[in-house]
Amino acid sequence: MSKHAFLTVFFIIMIFPFCQSCKKGNSTIIHKPILSQFTLPELFQTGTIKGDSIIFNLPYGTNLSNIKVDYQLNDDANASIPRNTYINLSRSIDFVIKKGDYSEHYVLVAYIPSHPDTAVRGVWITNVGSPALSTEDNIRNTVDLVASLHLNAIYVVVFNKNQTLFPSTVLQNNVPEGTQTQIFGPGWDPLQILIDYAHLKGIKVIPWFEYGFISHYTGYPHPILDKHPEWVSIDKNGLPTVRNNFTWLNGFHPQVQQFMLDLILDAVKKYNIDGIQCDDHLPAMPINSGYDSLTLNTYLQQTGNPIPTSDTDPNWMKWRADQLSQFAKRIYDSVKAIKPNCLVCFAPGPLDWSLQNNLADWESWVKMGIVDILSPLLYRNENQGLSAYTSLLDKDISRIIKNYAFPRNRYSPGIMVKNGSYSPSDNYLSRVFLYNTYNQIYGASLWYYDGLINNMKVYKAFYPANAIFPNR
Repeated sequence: MSKHAFLTVFFIIMIFPFCQSCKKGNSTIIHKPILSQFTLPELFQTGTIKGDSIIFNLPYGTNLSNIKVDYQLNDDANASIPRNTYINLSRSIDFVIKKGDYSEHYVLVAYIPSHPDTAVRGVWITNVGSPALSTEDNIRNTVDLVASLHLNAIYVVVFNKNQTLFPSTVLQNNVPEGTQTQIFGPGWDPLQILIDYAHLKGIKVIPWFEYGFISHYTGYPHPILDKHPEWVSIDKNGLPTVRNNFTWLNGFHPQVQQFMLDLILDAVKKYNIDGIQCDDHLPAMPINSGYDSLTLNTYLQQTGNPIPTSDTDPNWMKWRADQLSQFAKRIYDSVKAIKPNCLVCFAPGPLDWSLQNNLADWESWVKMGIVDILSPLLYRNENQGLSAYTSLLDKDISRIIKNYAFPRNRYSPGIMVKNGSYSPSDNYLSRVFLYNTYNQIYGASLWYYDGLINNMKVYKAFYPANAIFPNR
């Protein structure tokens, strides 16, 4: 049996009827099995019934000494272990069901891997609607909770709303004088405090440049554009590029790209960080972008194609996507030139959707070998059904992991555990984790920190011990 052999085909074991018999007088009575399923409800696990064994494959670090068990029977019968009781599964245990002269004998067996998983188990921590980073005490409490759940990576927001979490001369030089540029104000360095305390706990810190090429949300200040109005992105109607009420910088403009690269390298040079992360805004641009004169003239010079009249013109789509892919490689090469061991991580939108809507051809980034940690945002909520999530994961496994031999231990799918008032039920989230585990995906990236408290039982069940963070 392999280290992580999960024999359960899905989440609820379907017991195919088979017959057992016993003698009564001169006749043989055929019995349908009484036991329907046997579960460990607090661990969200259903056993595999194989012959006379009931087998559980549990995560490394699971405490077997006091485990709650339950089961379902197809008929009234007496069982040797009461329902909803606690047992010691560190050794094999007999389980007997009797009804009259008929009985079923099973042996409960639990398997645990001999070594910890190697996986990225990360969580995003933001400043928006969250006090997690607002004081030194809050930062310490945040790290303590992350550590208690055996997560090993923090993606900490360091750039949004035209502000940085750390003091940045790069940003200060690109906004009007006197602009407040530091999240939570000047006079302290939340990023350094987080790095110091998280590293004491063995947790990686990966700054997350959330806004990327976004300028601002409608009605909010936009000091970068105040300083550089020529940096605004333009749509085909000659207006600023706006999507979902966000106005965008022109990610095809060389000066905008240089600004973002300088901002990233500012953090890389100053701090003992473990990596940097770009999400679905970097490098990415809405499909209704690139119609400024500089970008159009560059397109005309490089391709000889006529000025596009449609956002979805195939040549225009590919050219813009290629410009962003070149910038992705530039980010990777520049970071590695300064700190070869600094991870370059990407958290793009779902495969295909990302290219069609964000011009982000991240499959090509994987092909180029410039992705250290991949966390596609497979954000689907419970109301959409489990298949909405599993279909995205299946596509990534087929197209990315298998096609390009991308290591499963460096693939950490983004899972939404909070969005406004939404949080998933334990039942739904456990099924997501079970599906990941069945596919040998032992990590996840959780959006976002403030939702962790809603599903503590799930994290403790699936992550009972620390995982090993993968080496590049």
